[in-house]
Amino acid sequence: FAWFISSDGCLVLAGHDMHQNELLVKRYLHAGDAYMHADLHGAASVVVKNKSASSPILPSTLFQAGIMSVCQSHAWDTKIVTSAWWVEAHQVSKTAPTGEYLTTGSFMIRGKKNFLPPAQFVYGFGFLFRLADDESIARHAAARQQRLALVQKNFCAASKVVRENADKADDDNNNASAAASATEQMDFMAIRKKYNLKEVDVSVTTKYPE
Repeated sequence: FAWFISSDGCLVLAGHDMHQNELLVKRYLHAGDAYMHADLHGAASVVVKNKSASSPILPSTLFQAGIMSVCQSHAWDTKIVTSAWWVEAHQVSKTAPTGEYLTTGSFMIRGKKNFLPPAQFVYGFGFLFRLADDESIARHAAARQQRLALVQKNFCAASKVVRENADKADDDNNNASAAASATEQMDFMAIRKKYNLKEVDVSVTTKYPE
């Protein structure tokens, strides 16, 4: 399978072909996991493994998994901007309606599909290094947890700044227009200085012959 670890520490798996898609869903899609796909030819069936069945999978992980599904589809070559969708594990079934037949790698989705924002065509690959000695293993034992904690800390700090700015904006509504005018004036002065533009007297109107 193709796989990666999301920024939230979840394992994301994708099949390379219809046979792997069939195996992936039957063997590794369990309660609490998410199934990801896109309505495009060649889109990968993606399974997001939930680290804890008691808590939902974070939107950032779902978005990253959606990108994986879309990037393996026909949209990669045609540059079609589209979205992936996800459902819970219990919504995926191999039981077709009466009179219909599901081919290998195809599944019946029951219930509502949760569509994600348009996917970015950003894809890459990584190298996996094996640590051969105990000393190296000990140094990297908590590397992923430390990185995840740092990401969460930065996110919380950024959210706090956004909330504080929003509260301040509500308190200073009377001064908002004046601040905006000052910012625009500063930006204009900076641009004029950068490109060595002379000040123009707007009171003088240049007349052109008809």
